[in-house]
This record gives sequence, C-alpha cells and structure tokens, in this order.
Amino acid sequence: MRRIIGPTSYALPAIAALTPFAAVKGDPSFTLTVDGTGFTPASLVRWNGSARATTYVSRTRLTMTVAASDVAATGSATLTVSNPSPGGGISAGKSFAVTNMFLDVPIGYLLRRPIEGIADAGITEGCGARLFCPEVAVTRDQMAVLLLRAEHGSGYAPPAASGTVFGDVAKGDFASAFIEQLSTEGITAGCGSGNYCPTVPVTRAPMAKFLLKAHDGGSYVPSQPPTGIFSDVSPTDPFAAFIEELSRRGITSGCGGGKYCPNQNVTRAQMAAFLARTFSIPLAP
Repeated sequence: MRRIIGPTSYALPAIAALTPFAAVKGDPSFTLTVDGTGFTPASLVRWNGSARATTYVSRTRLTMTVAASDVAATGSATLTVSNPSPGGGISAGKSFAVTNMFLDVPIGYLLRRPIEGIADAGITEGCGARLFCPEVAVTRDQMAVLLLRAEHGSGYAPPAASGTVFGDVAKGDFASAFIEQLSTEGITAGCGSGNYCPTVPVTRAPMAKFLLKAHDGGSYVPSQPPTGIFSDVSPTDPFAAFIEELSRRGITSGCGGGKYCPNQNVTRAQMAAFLARTFSIPLAP
C-alpha cells in the first residue's frame, strides 16, 4: 500500500522588531537586524517591495544592509519578509523611518518642526543617543536649562552654583547653576519650603508663569485680570492670569475642548513648542 503524505503546514513569516528602528538622513551604510518568526535560510527582506541580499541568522533573526542611498532623504520605507515555497508567503509590513534629526521624531510627527527648531538653535541636543524622547515629561531641572538657553542663547553659561539657594539642589547637581540663575532672575522661588523639586515633572499651569517671566523678566505680572477663558482654570487660580496671557499671545490654545489641562505634565515635545512660540525661535522646514 502506498502511503500518502499530506501537505506540510507552514507559518507565514512575521516581523516583530527592526534594529535600529529608524535612521537620520545622511547616515552611512549600516546593518539592519530584523527580528521575528518563521524565517528560513531562503527568506528575503524586501525594502519597499524590492528584494535585498539577506543573511539568515536563525528562525527568528535576519540581517540586511541598508545603503547610504536608502537614507539620503527623509521619509519612510516598508519592510517585509518573503519566504519562497514551501512555506511561501510575505509578512505584514513594518515601517522604517528616515528622520531629519532625531530617530524618534519622524517626518510626520506633529511637533517635529518646533523640536528640530530648538535643536537647530542649540537649545537642546535631545535626550541622548540621537533621541529626543518627545513624549517624556520635562522635569524642573531640565526646564531650567531649556528656559535660560532660549532666553540668553545657546552658548549661555550661568554663574557657578553655590549650593545654598535651595535645600534640595547641591552645588554639583545637574543643572544646579541654571536652577540658581532662575532664582536670581526672579523666574522662580522654588516649589516651597526652601526647595526647588528638580526631578519633579513640570505641569502646564506653572509652565505658563515660567515662560512669561523668562521672556518678559522676573518682575513681570500680566496686566489683564483672568476672566475664565478656559473651563478648567478658575479666575482665582494663582496661575490663571499667566495662562490666559499665553493664550492672548497665541502661545497656546489649550489642550482641546475649551480646556487648558493645568495639572497635566508638559512633555518634551510640548516644551519645544512652548519655547519656539514664546521666544520666536524659527521652526524647522
């Protein structure tokens, strides 16, 4: 009796991650690692549908070379993995971004232009490793550096810190000189009880006051009393006049729905937009 063997079942290849996940325009040629499942020695990585020379590492890893010409302009590419028969099939696409400046700020990112604008102005170099960390909250020590560089210029260096102005800011701490200079300029009196709270995230209410005092001077007080233009900011709120002045100057339109979200943390991307609008820093193209 002849034995009949049925067809073998194969899983389609699938891409889980790309390393690196993005490139900056003008990068030299580099090796791209594709991690996933269902890979075979005959698998081919395809860049925008074009098969590329592929190195099989294991059932869960492939590599390919990205040419300098692939990242000569901003945009995005779609990567897929195709397996020839048996087990044929093509994976779902995985997007690879080519950015202007920061790997985690793709060309279509909502606040890309102010982010790259403040970087072009020398106010920030990002958060390290060619990243900007746009969705991470800004802490009060980071804010001190960003504010004073926006106010005085990218090369600004404040006087050395004494370590005696705030109880929680020692002489050798990160941004200690910038923090003490904020106090010297009358931009801040700290967070209470003689402290500055350097690692605490900045929220949108006090940020309004910080921005306007850094721009107009430490003695600045809005001339117009608050009228309650945002439904979640009472006219009796100590920051209300500053928040409404930001609105009058076109620096903010709130967080949507007629609200300002005063207690919401300010992200690094939002901080870039606040700085660019307050200090008239040119936006990136």
